[in-house]
Amino acid sequence: MPLVSVRETNRPEDRTTVLQSKLYRAAVDNRARRFHALYDKLYLPYVLQRAWELVKRNRGAGGIDGQTLAGIEAYGEERFLEETAQAVREQTYRPVPVRRVHIPKRDGSTRPLGIPTVRDRVVQAAAKLILEPMHQRRTSLRGGLRRMLLRIPAGERASGGAGRSRAAGAPGLPLGSGR
Repeated sequence: MPLVSVRETNRPEDRTTVLQSKLYRAAVDNRARRFHALYDKLYLPYVLQRAWELVKRNRGAGGIDGQTLAGIEAYGEERFLEETAQAVREQTYRPVPVRRVHIPKRDGSTRPLGIPTVRDRVVQAAAKLILEPMHQRRTSLRGGLRRMLLRIPAGERASGGAGRSRAAGAPGLPLGSGR
């Protein structure tokens, strides 16, 4: 039997999925549970690896530091992720201000767009991987906005008329107004 690398036997997304499942299950089993010790999950190698894969798949532009995905690949993905993990673990990681660009709109005006650095996007993706399972539980237990919208006739949903404010649960407030 040929030797197989550890990386192939312990796929990062599998371990991340297991962790997410445990967090989700804990949130579902105990609705009042508070999660106090999550910071140490951010710098787990398999969580950062999965976060890097998500960022890389999105193919975004470089941030204010000028570092691009291609530059990080040339530098070494593993080295980049190890340095990121160390900074998060030692609590020296600080997000960098976003690069601000203006993108054109159809009406000729522009809208601002903030582009975080690649490292910031990796840490944000790692945080999302850890936090999302617990919040999915809350959304699914409440029934969610989607289920509520499915009860409204399609014509009323699209029109933005009176049916929308009734769906929001508060007369006179448009859906998504946040009160």
